Amino acid sequence: MTAAGGGDTEATLWGYLAAGALMLPVLMLRWRSMVSMPRIALAGVIVLAVCIALYSESLARGQVARVLLLFYLTPIWSMIFAHFLLGVPITLMRGIVIALGLAGATAMLGLDSGVPLPRVGAEWMGLFAGMLWGLSATLFNLSQRRAPDGTTETQQMALLLILLPATIFLATLIPGEAAVAVAFSAPDGSAIYWAFAFAVFWVVPVIWLTLYGAGRIDPARLGIFLLLDVAIGSATASMLAGEPFGTPEAVG
Repeated sequence: MTAAGGGDTEATLWGYLAAGALMLPVLMLRWRSMVSMPRIALAGVIVLAVCIALYSESLARGQVARVLLLFYLTPIWSMIFAHFLLGVPITLMRGIVIALGLAGATAMLGLDSGVPLPRVGAEWMGLFAGMLWGLSATLFNLSQRRAPDGTTETQQMALLLILLPATIFLATLIPGEAAVAVAFSAPDGSAIYWAFAFAVFWVVPVIWLTLYGAGRIDPARLGIFLLLDVAIGSATASMLAGEPFGTPEAVG
């Protein structure tokens, strides 16, 4: 898609626009039930849309390995949200998980500048996106507990994919390094097929499965399962994009 004329962000936007187009029939057929969607589920969809937009933009702007680790501190935030909103106890084992998460961030970011905090805008976006993911997973879980028949993952996904192109575009307007507004040019030639392939084989199934899991699994546990993305993302970024992967990244 990038080779066909789109930048990193524009290619991502093409893929989500294609996914949104695939969801339009669902929106038209089930609009009544979507309008009456429980407020908690609706809030979860909106929060997740902002989360994915910030996550996508942070990956386009920043170093993938660092952004991934900051985003996947999400088990910590999920644990906190689940404790206060769902009444899930913070056990000793979960406390150890929090300590390990913070230790990993410290190893990744280093202590040379004092308190280990993100250094650039893209890393702050990744950290904030991880917090929003923890909140959205907790909201979906809470909605499922209160109203198991209130809304389906397909309805949530349809609304999410309708909202995503707009939130992704707004994320490109956030000032900072490598901030480039999307040019709104239509994909040419093979890029159209790649956009729909991206939507059909990645966006739709991954988001549906994620929403399904978020409504049924303890948010902190779900975040821990998703940590596999750190290992896979960091390794592939090193192999395919030439990003550094040394001792700090491996320890983190």
